[in-house]
Amino acid sequence: MCSAAREAAAAAAEARAAMHRAGRVPALPPQPGAAAHHTEVAAPARHACLLLVGRSQRHAAPAGLLVMETGRRQRWMVPGGYVDRGDDDAAHAAFREMGEELLGLGKRAAAAQARHLLAQARHTGVLRGPFVSADGSHHAFAVLADGLVGSGGGIDGALGRSKPERAAASDR
Repeated sequence: MCSAAREAAAAAAEARAAMHRAGRVPALPPQPGAAAHHTEVAAPARHACLLLVGRSQRHAAPAGLLVMETGRRQRWMVPGGYVDRGDDDAAHAAFREMGEELLGLGKRAAAAQARHLLAQARHTGVLRGPFVSADGSHHAFAVLADGLVGSGGGIDGALGRSKPERAAASDR
């Protein structure tokens, strides 16, 4: 495993542990090896989500990208939603939802971007999951931002390209 992959894996583990200690998300069990391959489970998924993790150079700490729920509750959440008929599988749905919710892409553009990023994540071994709910209806995934080719600055670059961050920057 190259040093960048080791650093990304360590940052992801550190981010998971920090978020778990803070009570933000349940701990995700690590998968051995950077080249762990995607395996789909037999239960059909109805919901899918994706946590993008990495080590933030900007904050000198592990980080994960979350979205603010736009409802009455306004709580922080992992990007995700329903698995639609046009989705290839639950992982594709999770990546598509990330494109819609974090990047502000329309459904078609998000689906195309999701296929590209998902293929990259599977090829480079930075995709973890699925972590499946007991009834099989919810599939959660994690991806190491620093391992995505062309991620342009890892987790910090992804945050800079996110819709909420762009909106905040335009208000400054």
